[in-house]
Amino acid sequence: MRMFSPPQSDYPPHARPRKSLNQGGIKHAVVLTLGALTAMVSALTGLGAQAAFAPMLTWMFGYAADKAQATAMQFGWAAAVAAVAMLAFRSHAQLSSTANWLKILPDGYVWKGVILFLGATVGAALAARLASGPPPARRLQWSHTLTIGLMLAVLAQATRFSWLDAPHAVLSRSPLDLLLIAVSMGALTQAMGLAGGVLAVPALYYIGGFAAQQAIALSLLVIALASLLPVLGYARRGLVDPVYGRIATVGGLAGGALGGFLLTYFARTPGTQSVLICLFAAVAMFLSARELARAAGSKPRA
Repeated sequence: MRMFSPPQSDYPPHARPRKSLNQGGIKHAVVLTLGALTAMVSALTGLGAQAAFAPMLTWMFGYAADKAQATAMQFGWAAAVAAVAMLAFRSHAQLSSTANWLKILPDGYVWKGVILFLGATVGAALAARLASGPPPARRLQWSHTLTIGLMLAVLAQATRFSWLDAPHAVLSRSPLDLLLIAVSMGALTQAMGLAGGVLAVPALYYIGGFAAQQAIALSLLVIALASLLPVLGYARRGLVDPVYGRIATVGGLAGGALGGFLLTYFARTPGTQSVLICLFAAVAMFLSARELARAAGSKPRA
């Protein structure tokens, strides 16, 4: 005869208590994965990664606009820096075995990037002074609509389906030429409220006459330089999220480096110039279409 009876379980036979989900770990994994993918696409297109990542943070965590922008700006800066570093490393490592037309980076990459950055900054400042305050919603809608039309024209030219397949208007690429391109690019980007790189890559490819990977590389360098001061300003104000901002930055570094590596691979493969331009146009068109959809969804219902 047993003196002690076994403890009675609160669960029915053959049942086991459910383990609670590690929601914090799941969120970290999601941010890391999305950050790495976004940074990789940014490195392959020359578009600012923060433009795609800030709405994700608002959607996933309900961040306010300034907090999402600050966290995404730090992430975008890390992605651009990692991509530029990888491009520079790969370009230097394989320089001796690379033909001139397959060069990853253009001659004078750093000083050309600095000139483009300074010119774009001047152009943006001039445009901001002429049109103070945030751009009206109607003007932003027209800007993104025009951007979609421009990207469709780029796709048509890159796939050689229209009369737009004409020789590029190559300038001499002197410092003055690059400065004029950059000032115009910065002013239009600021006035139209577009993401970094949307106008830079087509301008450098079609007007500057750079190869696709060189235009993308220059755009990434400009984004890295232009994002530094805003990142420091946001960090000083304490707007960067301390929890998910770090994991997003890790994803940005990893994805940017991987994207830079893949860009060097495409640059050394004949026939991929149009592929890179088509990828850029498709992503830029998607970003503009998403902004149009967000603007339409935010309108008050009658």
